[in-house]
This record gives sequence, C-alpha cells and structure tokens, in this order.
Amino acid sequence: IRIYNDGSSGIDLSRVELRYWYDNDNTGAQSVTVDWAGREPSGTDITSLTTARVQPTGMGGQTNFLAIDFGAAGLLGPGEYAEVHFRYNCSNWASYSQANDYSYSPTPVWVNWAKITAYLDSGLQWGQEPTCSLVSSPNLPPLQIGQYAIYSAVVTLPDGTVAGTRKKIAVTGMQDSTTY
Repeated sequence: IRIYNDGSSGIDLSRVELRYWYDNDNTGAQSVTVDWAGREPSGTDITSLTTARVQPTGMGGQTNFLAIDFGAAGLLGPGEYAEVHFRYNCSNWASYSQANDYSYSPTPVWVNWAKITAYLDSGLQWGQEPTCSLVSSPNLPPLQIGQYAIYSAVVTLPDGTVAGTRKKIAVTGMQDSTTY
C-alpha cells in the first residue's frame, strides 16, 4: 500500500491510519506482519515505527480490516509517499479467498484504489468504506396497486452496527412508470 502526499504541506504520519477491508474465510486467530515500510523517495526506513492489527467489523459484509498506523514516523512531505509491505494469515495457515475481499485488487501496478481507506485523526480522508446494498429477489411476484408485502431485512449500518427490521410495504401509486 502507498499513501501519497499531493498537498502543499507535510502530513504528520502519527495521525494517519490506513485500512484494508476483507472477509475472513477461516476460523482461528489471525495475525498481520509488517515486512517493510518506508518513506520515499528519501528511502527512510520506518518499518519499526509502523504497526498493523486485525480489527473485526461488520461493515459492508466484511468481517475484518487491517489497520496500519505509522507511529512516530515523522512528516510525509509534499510529493513524498509512504509504502507498506505487509502480510496476514490465519493461525491454521488456511488459504484466504481474495475474491470476496472489498479492498483486493488484482492489478499488478500501483493505482488509485478507493477501496483502501485512509483516515486523518480518525476522519475518513480518502477512499470509500464498504457499504451494504439492497438486492431485489427475482422470486418475488410484482405487487399491484393496493397490495402489500411483508419483508425482513438485516442491514450493516455505516458505523458497523447491525440492524434488523420487519416492514410492511404497500404499493399506493405509480410515478414516472416506476413502482413505489
């Protein structure tokens, strides 16, 4: 992961956290290791100051995120970037499927990837956190005006809490050829 400073002033890396969002397909304890971290292009090694931890979450169908912090790694100057090489594993060494990981990208080159998020003082500054989406079922019959249906839903809210609900939906009219 790389974080670029494209601004005109330095960024205190102790105020920055990066998050890689994923779905844990395994059981057992998980761990993450920072193999190398550096400030570039100066070549300053910040590996010993960079930490990573596994955090549970329920956001957007993901079970965890890897939180990467830079400790007292100093200022990231204008035009500089910090690069982090890390790996994570389950204690039983089972394989992960990256296909369902929100932050995974199969791209072999550096790209702006909004599915890895960056925070400054805990406030989202870059990227998009995973969110839930509602899916309509092709097995439900269409409703006619005056009919109603009862449905149940479980939704993960942006703050990570899970909400369940049971609602009655009534079709009361048409607007611009769309049923509401």
